[in-house]
Amino acid sequence: MVTSVFDPEIDTEKQSEFPEVHFAADYSSFLDNLDAVSICSPDHLHADYAVTSIGRGVATLVEKPMVTTASQIEAIGAALEQNRVTFGVHHQMRFVESFVAARKLVQSGELGEILAIHADYVHDMRKRATKFHNWRVNPNCPQNIVLGGLSHTLDLIRWIMDEPVDCVSSFSSQKGWDDYPDAVTTQVTLRFRSGTIANTFKTIASAGPQRNTLAIYGTQGQIHNNWFRDKSGELHELVGRRNLGFVGKLRDRFIERSLRRDTSARDYPWSSYEHEQGCFSLLGEFTDAVRGSRQFSIGFDEGKATIELCLRCIDAQQLA
Repeated sequence: MVTSVFDPEIDTEKQSEFPEVHFAADYSSFLDNLDAVSICSPDHLHADYAVTSIGRGVATLVEKPMVTTASQIEAIGAALEQNRVTFGVHHQMRFVESFVAARKLVQSGELGEILAIHADYVHDMRKRATKFHNWRVNPNCPQNIVLGGLSHTLDLIRWIMDEPVDCVSSFSSQKGWDDYPDAVTTQVTLRFRSGTIANTFKTIASAGPQRNTLAIYGTQGQIHNNWFRDKSGELHELVGRRNLGFVGKLRDRFIERSLRRDTSARDYPWSSYEHEQGCFSLLGEFTDAVRGSRQFSIGFDEGKATIELCLRCIDAQQLA
């Protein structure tokens, strides 16, 4: 249950809309009598808020990215050494059922050797970036799209493969949103220890709905979003339609009629990303962890590994 909200710029309209919720402008007093806190502040402030809540002994869930700098990783790690509270990072893609099923196929070896993985994250932020606040476009601390967006797919790919990344290359461009104070589109290529090549890109200026797709190519089969093609050519749903959202059900009803025919619809990159389902499942596991019934699966070490990979991508970035 949400009992309190901290916001240094309290929205009085929101405050009147939720009279049962306590609104606080002071973070220290906000933490009084809380079991857990979810930090959804601007990216560069995550570490300061997390260190404070950890120091107060409050279970802490941090929105991705966990932090934005290497020194902030160290600060959270040091705080957790002093106070062993439940800590987690909100990487909800790990909880999306089709992605969970895809990882199981990879880890079981049913896809054979993994040759390549592709994931993308297309999101038109040109209006949304300032809808609630302008911090994303602040030239002094703009949202970096590797940390603030591509961290989703980098974490997903890293989790699916579960092995070290040996090489990173990255290219970025500001094309399409000239006054955005950072990169608008970024392309990243990874080479894992086993030789698997992974590719992911993020853009924040393409008109249209949000799109998240996943493709995995192995010597014994392929995955395209919610569909697995085995080595014999047979097609299987990763997640039954009963578990998909309304849009997912409509999508699969259409594509099911075309999958076994030689049509463009057969391989059309339908997204199987179910945001709400992933978030609810993650929050359920974190709540259970706070209550002590199980461990939360995306703790500090996992958050640290993904941020370190993001920072490697930024270091490798060539801006065009």
